[in-house]
Amino acid sequence: MDSENLEKAKENRSLEIADKNTFCLNTERITEEELYDGYYAVITNLEADPTEIIKINKMRWKIEECFKIMKSDFKARPVYVKTENRIKVIY
Repeated sequence: MDSENLEKAKENRSLEIADKNTFCLNTERITEEELYDGYYAVITNLEADPTEIIKINKMRWKIEECFKIMKSDFKARPVYVKTENRIKVIY
């Protein structure tokens, strides 16, 4: 569209011109961040040996699974026992 037609379109309000946004990649920043690819950062307030903290972190899924089970409803049938010996065996 030439400039004359563009002006006519603006006057008739038949053309809307959007804002022009330009984006570019910061390649220097990308190169800096690539140094940390493959690493998993852990922030903790534990004061222990880093290898011990890593072990604890790897076991976290077990802890979370236990909490999930404890928070859900247990689907168990009622247990009726009469003698003390049976109570000790079950519980």
